[in-house]
Amino acid sequence: MKTSSELESFLIDDLSFPIMPLWADETYSLPDKTWLFGDFAAALKNFQFKFGVMGYRPSNNDCDNFAKIAVCFADILHSYSKIDTGIAIGEFWYVQDSGGAHAILVAIVMEDGKLKLKFMEPQTGEELKLSDKEIESCTLIKF
Repeated sequence: MKTSSELESFLIDDLSFPIMPLWADETYSLPDKTWLFGDFAAALKNFQFKFGVMGYRPSNNDCDNFAKIAVCFADILHSYSKIDTGIAIGEFWYVQDSGGAHAILVAIVMEDGKLKLKFMEPQTGEELKLSDKEIESCTLIKF
């Protein structure tokens, strides 16, 4: 468990993050990377399929909608844990190197004893590797 202040320090001081993150909670549990890209990603795809929201549609079912659904779904699953914290999974909006704005999932995980940022394409559940330029173009990071 980490406080929002500890996580903010990681983003701003350690990573020289370009903007201030938005925090909804005081404390956060860190998701396990294997769970995030395994069970969570599979369950998210099943959830989207069951409710017929897997197909891309400009404006009403595009990247920001997929990111919001994924964050909400992570919050719902985390609530079942009965741990009284938020979960360090949020929305990340940025400009792609290929051009155009995009919204994805961001998570803060513990890996090899260190805090790390992980990015996921919420429509596919795949891990994304962002360039430094893409990270620096961030316009919103919200947990």
